Amino acid sequence: MSSNCTEESCLPASNEAVSFESAGFTWFRLAIALVVAGQSMVLGLGYNNAMLAGEGPTHGSAAYWAIHAGLLVSALLVMVLLGGPLMRSTVAMLRQKRIAIEGSVQSEFNGSLVGISDLFAQWCHQRLL
Repeated sequence: MSSNCTEESCLPASNEAVSFESAGFTWFRLAIALVVAGQSMVLGLGYNNAMLAGEGPTHGSAAYWAIHAGLLVSALLVMVLLGGPLMRSTVAMLRQKRIAIEGSVQSEFNGSLVGISDLFAQWCHQRLL
């Protein structure tokens, strides 16, 4: 990529298009996903510690379902932000028979979605019966 660089800035040449990916959009998505994932981990840790101390919400209460709905929404938001590229790199990793961090992250996402989906299914089962 040719560029017009000066001491103040470095801009692409006028005849070259800048895609969102090269402009840092991927890093923006990654940053948002990390913040959301970090906050959901903090929420989960606080919930689990409250349960161990005997101060957490009772099973089936509105607060219980609000917490788990928040965890589900945060997991889905991270999957929307990172799902496509992460899934492609995980599939490539599996095809090459190698282990990489993408596989670990993908398995964590899948595990959290399965666990939270199971809780949602239990809630639906309780409400319908």
